[in-house]
Amino acid sequence: MKTITVVTKDRVGLLADVSGLLGENNINISSIAAEAHGKTGILRIGADNPAKTKEVLKKAGFDVSDFEMIVVRLKNKPGELARLTRELVENGIDIKNAYQFPADKGEVVFGFETSNVAKAKKVAASFA
Repeated sequence: MKTITVVTKDRVGLLADVSGLLGENNINISSIAAEAHGKTGILRIGADNPAKTKEVLKKAGFDVSDFEMIVVRLKNKPGELARLTRELVENGIDIKNAYQFPADKGEVVFGFETSNVAKAKKVAASFA
């Protein structure tokens, strides 16, 4: 899953402006994470058209990059995240950003960015 990252000055209305801009351009947001670090705002956006999302945001003057997010469904029980992350460590796979959300039927969705996408996909596939 391709994810778009926006790094910009944090301000009131940033999320409203970015989501409004994407909506006006008929881009559907499937996931979003927003963070503020001091005066900096960071948005990580999953959308139905990553290339168009990146293009629209760049045209609007935002500092934009993209990355491949590896997505894994895990059982929602103690120790599952530790089991996955230990497996990643044992395979020398780093985690740059990570998110976890509840899913259906006693599962969670864990998504992460890494510098070794191909290897991470193989490990993630073993958890499917």
